[in-house]
Amino acid sequence: MVASRWSYNVTAVHDDVTYHLRPKSPDTSRLVRNGRTIAEFKRESATGIKVWWTKDVEVSGADAAIGYALAGAFGTGARLFLASLLESGASHPPS
Repeated sequence: MVASRWSYNVTAVHDDVTYHLRPKSPDTSRLVRNGRTIAEFKRESATGIKVWWTKDVEVSGADAAIGYALAGAFGTGARLFLASLLESGASHPPS
């Protein structure tokens, strides 16, 4: 599994299937399986994640488990540019 903290774009491979959890908005992320969006995830609270499955797409138990695991572990949504810029500046003060 490969994860980038700054982009929140996460990739996982399971049984020759590639999954990507990609930001869609500040609050939501898409789960993409082999290039096709199969779900949208949104963290509703500190302990709850809501999911909307794409119509006309067959979803396996592994798809659901991986989607929930990625959304739970890495969060959902995209960081806003200004927030990322300010946080990176705060963690690297000028010399």
